Amino acid sequence: EAAGVEKAVVGLAKLDLGYRRELLGKIREYRKLLDTDAKNEAARQGLADIVVADAGQIEAAEALGEDGLTEALSGRIKSDLADTRWRLDRMAKRGDRGAQAALGLLYRRGIAVEKDGQKSCHYYHLASDQGDVAAMYQYGLCVASQDKEGAERLLLRAANEGHPGAQARLKRPEEK
Repeated sequence: EAAGVEKAVVGLAKLDLGYRRELLGKIREYRKLLDTDAKNEAARQGLADIVVADAGQIEAAEALGEDGLTEALSGRIKSDLADTRWRLDRMAKRGDRGAQAALGLLYRRGIAVEKDGQKSCHYYHLASDQGDVAAMYQYGLCVASQDKEGAERLLLRAANEGHPGAQARLKRPEEK
């Protein structure tokens, strides 16, 4: 369990002030490139990659109960990166598990899209099948009411991979 928490904390440590400033600088840089060349693929991809990274950080922050960080990152996606959803859709269709997991999060929380549990679970399922640990956890929660054994397998696998939310949930059987 400690190893899972350590992994999550290390991931969140990236969100120090310097890292956040660096990302804001990248967002501005990509936006400036798009102002001069609206079809600049590298800039469009760069913005989508930032959403994928932010979504991963939101999943980690949620697992550790860091609500303030979750809201700050969600706000950045809503205000600065909402126009990347089309690119994320395209990436997800091509099998990019990071984009699939990011779309699962966006639909689950209603970040820059309308909340949609069915779409969220669909994208988490795709990413889970490719080994994304946070997606395994979330997809396990999606199927818990219809497939308790399947959900438990997913949660156990996510817990074994170090997901603190899955580890905590498995210790509280009354919530399964």
